[in-house]
Amino acid sequence: MDASEGAVAVEVERREEVGEVVGDEVRPEVKGEAEKAPRYAVVLHNDPINGFEWVVEVLMRVLGCGRGQAYQWTLRAHECGRAAVWSGSLEVAELKAEQLRGVGPDPGTAWRAGARALGVTVERV
Repeated sequence: MDASEGAVAVEVERREEVGEVVGDEVRPEVKGEAEKAPRYAVVLHNDPINGFEWVVEVLMRVLGCGRGQAYQWTLRAHECGRAAVWSGSLEVAELKAEQLRGVGPDPGTAWRAGARALGVTVERV
């Protein structure tokens, strides 16, 4: 290898180290650092048909939380109209929302007109 080949190799290495140029500023790239995936929340909506205690039980069963936490989320949804009950990746949020809906309406109030599964949505945080 002659001197000119060595100079080319050094120049290539320098270009790889530089990273992204933004205006007059050079931002070095950090290899292996992935962008953080956006987070999504499963939001429980207030429901005038399904019983409060039944909603607490469903949250405990599906989300694996304790009675106190499930009670707080149910109360928040009741008082504020909605409560975030889980957050994470979109795929898992959609799964959790479907599991909550899949339980169906409260068997104690299913006879009422308008009985339906828990109202939940998935929203970007």
